[in-house]
Amino acid sequence: MDRSGYRYLIVFALIAALGIIAGNILGYIIAGISGLLFLFTAFFFRDPKRKIPAGEDNIVSPADGIIIGVDNVKDPDVGDSDRVIIFMNLHNVHINRAPCGGKVEKIRHHDGKFLKAFKPEASLENERTEMVLSTNWGLVKVVQIAGIIARRIVCRAAPGDELARGQKYGIIHFGSRVEVFIPQGKAKILVKNGDKVLAGESILGQWK
Repeated sequence: MDRSGYRYLIVFALIAALGIIAGNILGYIIAGISGLLFLFTAFFFRDPKRKIPAGEDNIVSPADGIIIGVDNVKDPDVGDSDRVIIFMNLHNVHINRAPCGGKVEKIRHHDGKFLKAFKPEASLENERTEMVLSTNWGLVKVVQIAGIIARRIVCRAAPGDELARGQKYGIIHFGSRVEVFIPQGKAKILVKNGDKVLAGESILGQWK
């Protein structure tokens, strides 16, 4: 389980205990609701083991979810890019992983709105955190984007860190979106709209 979830579990456990101690109908109702929230939180912050595929030419998914976009864009950091967009539902594991090995060059956080994460405008208008990696194939950018329910982005990487492919570096609380920007023409993209992916396991593309 990701450590971000422990404080929520403690709060729900304490509320449930107080409800039981109260010993009345309202107390038991509160305890029951808190118990359900405790179980949901434990499920949401789960951290299953992932088998990172071998091969330095593989680019893995940074998030669990479904592919909702594969396109070409001009990014201010990466330049002409192949962009892969992943939408994370509430039931997905929300831990984020590095898509490829590299050195963290930049971490930028942008305050913003909390639009539904699957809307196109969420890319630029929602609260988000950008991580730029320097790799053997050029710069790669990963963007954690908040959604209508997600209100907290956690990025544990810092400039100067060396990340391995598939290494955990952050989490988004309660539903969101992640985008990957890959230098255009440097990799063959292997996913399409509607594909389901797992962070660290599913291969998004392969470096040429």
